[in-house]
Parts: sequence; C-alpha cells; structure tokens
Amino acid sequence: MVRAEQLSGYLLEEVVAHLLQGSGYRLLAERDDPVALVQKGNGLRVRGRGAEHQADALGQLNITIPFSLPIRLFVEAKNLGQKVGLDVVRNAHGVVHDVNEFMPPRAAGHGARGLRRVQYRYSVFSTSGFSADAQDFALAHQISLVDLSGSEWGDLARLLRAAADDALRQFGPDVGPSARSALRGAIRSSEPAELDDFFSEQVDAPPLVAVWARDLARRILRSKSGSEDIFLGFVDAPFLLALRADDTDAFVRHVHRHPGSVRVHISYERSPLGGDWVIEDVKRPDSFRLTFPLPGVLERVLLATPPDELRREASFAKKALLSTIVVYVDGRPVRLMYERVDARTGEPWADSFEPVAEDAHDLTPLRVAASRPSTRPKPMFEDEGGDPGGRWEPDQIREFLDLLHVAAPLQERLIRSAASRGGYISRGVVYEIAHFEPDRTLRGLTRPTNRLRRMMIDGGRLHPDASFPLKTRYDRGVRASGFEVPPEFVEFLE
Repeated sequence: MVRAEQLSGYLLEEVVAHLLQGSGYRLLAERDDPVALVQKGNGLRVRGRGAEHQADALGQLNITIPFSLPIRLFVEAKNLGQKVGLDVVRNAHGVVHDVNEFMPPRAAGHGARGLRRVQYRYSVFSTSGFSADAQDFALAHQISLVDLSGSEWGDLARLLRAAADDALRQFGPDVGPSARSALRGAIRSSEPAELDDFFSEQVDAPPLVAVWARDLARRILRSKSGSEDIFLGFVDAPFLLALRADDTDAFVRHVHRHPGSVRVHISYERSPLGGDWVIEDVKRPDSFRLTFPLPGVLERVLLATPPDELRREASFAKKALLSTIVVYVDGRPVRLMYERVDARTGEPWADSFEPVAEDAHDLTPLRVAASRPSTRPKPMFEDEGGDPGGRWEPDQIREFLDLLHVAAPLQERLIRSAASRGGYISRGVVYEIAHFEPDRTLRGLTRPTNRLRRMMIDGGRLHPDASFPLKTRYDRGVRASGFEVPPEFVEFLE
C-alpha cells in the first residue's frame, strides 16, 4: 500500500531518472551487474557490506574519469509538504557507506577477494527544500542535495501530486508499483507521438494504468517542450545543480556554436523571498540564461557578509565549487567555465572570484525568506464571488515598495522618480540615477520588480491582473526609450 505523498515522490523520481539519462548517465538494471545488483519484488536492490538496499533510480556515469572508479548515483526524490529532514539524509549516508564497503565474492581461479569496482554517490531531490540540520549533515558527508522548492518547479510538483491522488482514487492503494512502471516506460518515449506505440506495447501494467501513465507523460513532456527546459549541472563539489533554461533552443544553439566549453558569468539575483543564481555568457549575456537554486547553507557560504576575511572565504568557496559546471547537451558534455565580470564594464576581471552581484553581500532577503511561512496561503481572490479589479491598493503599493527597498533599491528609486515625473522616466534619467556607464544595456532592469509582483500574486496579496510596477516603453525598435509606472503609484507617491 502506498500513500499519495509517497507515490508523488516515486513519480518525481521517474522524472529525475529521465533527466539523468539526458545528462550522461545510463540507468542500470540487474543484467548490467548481476554481482552487485539484484531485482527483488518490484525494485532494484544494491548489495552492500551488511545489507541490500532499495535503489528507486540508479545511474552510472557514461564517462570514466582517469584514475578513478566508475561513478554510480543513487537518486531519491521527495515531493512533500514540509522540508526534508535530517533522517532522510542520515539514511542516505548509511546506504552509500554500506554499498561502497561491498566487496565482490571470491573470483574463480583467484585466491584473493575481488576488488571494489565502482564508487557510489547519493543525491536527494526535494520540492519543499531541506532543513538546516539536513543541509549541514549532507555537506559534511558529501550527500548531494537538489533543492526544487522554487516557484519555477511548482507546476511540476502540483502535477505529480494531482496525478498520484488520481491514480489512488482510480486504482486503489496497491497501484504504486504498476503506476511507476507504466510512467517509466511512457516518459522515456521522448516524443509525445511515440506514446501511442508505448501504449500498444505496455505489458507491465493494467491497461487503464497504462492509459493514465500515457496521459501524465504527455503533460510532463508538454511542460518541458516549451521555452523552458531542465539540465543537470555537475560541479567539483558534493551537490548537483538543477539548471533551468529560459529558452532551451537558444542555449542549445549557443553551445553548438561553442563546442566543448563556454565562458560564463555567474551572479545572484535577489528577491525578498529568496533568489536564483543566474548563468550567462561572458561576452553575449543576451544569448542564453540559465537559473538554478542552492540550499540555504550553501548560499550563506557563497554570499558571506563582511568582515573582509569572510569575503575572501566566500571568494574561495565560489572558486572551489562553481569554477566549472558540466552539462550534457544532446548527449555531449559542455563545460561552463566561470569568469568574474565587472558589472560596470562587462569585462572579465583578472581575479575571477569576488562576489558577483553588485549588492550580493546583503543577506537580508535570505533572512526575510527564512522567516516566511513555508506553506503558501490561499489566494485572497479565489471564491470571493466577485472581481476586486486589477488596481494596486495603497497597502499593496506600500508593501511592494518596502520589499523592493530591501531587494532592489535602485528599482525603488526609479519608480519613485518616475512617479514624481507623472508616471514616466526617460532612458537618460535612468542612466543618471543609476550612474551607469554609457555602454551598459538596460536589459533585465525590470526583472526584480516583475518577480516581486509575481510573488505577491502567488501569495494571494495582489490581484493577478495588477499592472506591472515598472514597464519598459519602446518608441521604436528594440531599444528601451524609458519606463512607465501605473497611475495608482503616481497617486500614492504624490
């Protein structure tokens, strides 16, 4: 018997396993290593020194690293309503320690026991984040944590939870193994058109479960076939990066034009509810954009505050952890090589590893995020029997400006300046207020205000139709001529 929470986690593991297949890993079965792997019941088990351990998803890196054992990766995924705690990470440590102690039995014709042949790693994915104790323990024992608690992963988490509820309602509490097996077969048919062939060949699950899996796989593939996609990034540290592409086709085209390696800039984009790390090309930042989250413990290391020795420590941490990120594109490895860029000139620095955001030292937004409740409140605009309209109310404007003052003080100044000018601020005035160099672009200037607006909408504190608080105006061409603010901001700030 399986609960909805468990089943949604199993379904997430199948999605992650699919990502691994596109990221240089080959998923393993008993036939790949009968000595260490055994199929029992409905799952694969890995022999350890003291016990056998369930492997819901197990992959082996296709590339053999010189002078190193082949790497195998356990994958565990949690789609819970609360942060993953210390118990899950402690169990992961026990499993990986035991399987790495396993020695093959005495080989025929040899007097000595067999030698270790592989190195196991363990990775935990969570759509609700990790507790501080879990993060500290994982870093100490090299358990990889992948935090999928950001808003960009919310649709996938909700889709899988709804699918789990639907499967249990239709097929009963014993559906777990067949549902998982059916989805595994369906989601690995990478093109939606192939799912009809999968359905006709599916034999491991009852027909109705196969239909359910086909429909779910179509929705998952559809969500990944638009302008955004997911890549796994591998770094010289005990964690993985879940990279999200704003435009997958643009990123793929760029790496095809620059095979092997791409020089990139990594910065931190702050918001009052957390933030994302952003990867862009050093010379052409408009060519692609990747974002990724990190567990809070790592962010506190990489965004260390003064004194100076802590800054130097943060610089060393960035150099050690994020200097090279390997992603797989169309089955080929691509190295994203970090270079520090001067925000004013756009040119690389000789010393690449100082804090990369202009005001990234301020941890206030992270503390604000930590103090917020982890559960999303019910939107205030649902089921109220009427449309309150899309206007910003005075209390909403006040809250927005207070949060913007913490997260992006430059944008707050621009909004106030535009309001004092009747609702519009020209491009030239923006450069004067921001003290930008003449060759600096204004691309991304409205991004912090747009993200904060979306967070207020998602939290039920703002109507979905509320105007954008700082909107770009284009009089001609693609070059911004200035920025506008809504009339209610003008009225409030007068």
